[in-house]
Amino acid sequence: MSAIRVVLVENPSLERGTLAALLEREPGLEVVAHVTDGRAALAALVAHAPDVLLTDAELPNMTGFELAAVVQLNHPDIKVVMLKDTLVADLADAIRTIAR
Repeated sequence: MSAIRVVLVENPSLERGTLAALLEREPGLEVVAHVTDGRAALAALVAHAPDVLLTDAELPNMTGFELAAVVQLNHPDIKVVMLKDTLVADLADAIRTIAR
């Protein structure tokens, strides 16, 4: 079974880098890009064709909710998970659940 490809969108760089590193340690997940804002996320979706977009709700340029709406219209095969304060293992389980 191939890895679930994830694009991560989180504004604070320290949190983004840490979360990307922790998700990479989860079996079956591959973070193919991690970016700062909605515009960069849209470019990453085209460049990397992920299975899942993992996004924070509060982003520069557009909110995570606005981003999710654009993804639903233009990339309906990509699943969206909104970030919430949660354990990485629970977040990884949520990604696996919606991606399969």
